[in-house]
Amino acid sequence: MTNDGAVATPVANLALAPVQPNAHEPANFLRKSLKRHGATEAIVTDRLASYGAALKVLGAVDKRETGRWLNNRAENSH
Repeated sequence: MTNDGAVATPVANLALAPVQPNAHEPANFLRKSLKRHGATEAIVTDRLASYGAALKVLGAVDKRETGRWLNNRAENSH
């Protein structure tokens, strides 16, 4: 009950965000990129957790490279 006497309606059950990062969209992006450009020796990404989860789905975690300046080429191109 609120201060003015009105009955408060309960908030609908909201779905909570999953604990693990969403790997579906980044995995689709990486899968299409690898299909279009072929296999690579290394995949340079920033340190976002979603890229790590996507590479885990694709089985290419060992190919991931993250570094302070490694991603500059990709970031400066757009």
